Amino acid sequence: MKLRDDITISQTADPIVEVGLEDFSIANIQNSKPGLGEDDFKVVGTAGYEADNAKAINVIAVANSWIRNINTYKPAGNADYHLLSKGIILDRTKNVTVDHVTMQYPQYRGANGNGYLYQFIGNDNLIKNSKAIGARHSFTYANFSANGNVLQGSYSENPSLMTDFHMYLSMANLIDNLVVNGDGISAITRDYGSSETNRNGVVTTESVFWNTTGQAAHR
Repeated sequence: MKLRDDITISQTADPIVEVGLEDFSIANIQNSKPGLGEDDFKVVGTAGYEADNAKAINVIAVANSWIRNINTYKPAGNADYHLLSKGIILDRTKNVTVDHVTMQYPQYRGANGNGYLYQFIGNDNLIKNSKAIGARHSFTYANFSANGNVLQGSYSENPSLMTDFHMYLSMANLIDNLVVNGDGISAITRDYGSSETNRNGVVTTESVFWNTTGQAAHR
């Protein structure tokens, strides 16, 4: 560390610990308005704008906890959709286990992070025996905080974009026994981002992909 970089160190608040979500189903009523295009999250009055960044389960600053035996479903009156946009977000979490969960068919899969069914944005978390179907990204790792996570024994089907390491050097993660059906795993350097000075950059190092099974190529 150098003084020129204006480094600050602060103590964080204690996380919420030993909490669980289990044994229920969850869904959203679909938005009836038109406008599900890539950039419609910017267009007031569209379904994309109103569904932008909607999360089914958003876990923030939680440790030593679990999510298990949860499924999405299609509400009566929905076309095919189960959710408006996002599924489960593990945001600044540690030692959280997601087990036997199925997230399916988000309505809005446009830009700005929509349609992501499982996101690792914390460290030392585990997603296992879980399914993602019809996502933008089925499973994604994002930010410097996404380290030491494990995705094990899970299944991805027909996302519009691949399961990926998304941005900002998420190190030392393991993908073990993932079945990809119309999906793949992407860990490419992304020399672009929200602006010229905010690029996604090198997305991972020291990560392992082990025993991946491909049933159909991503299209």
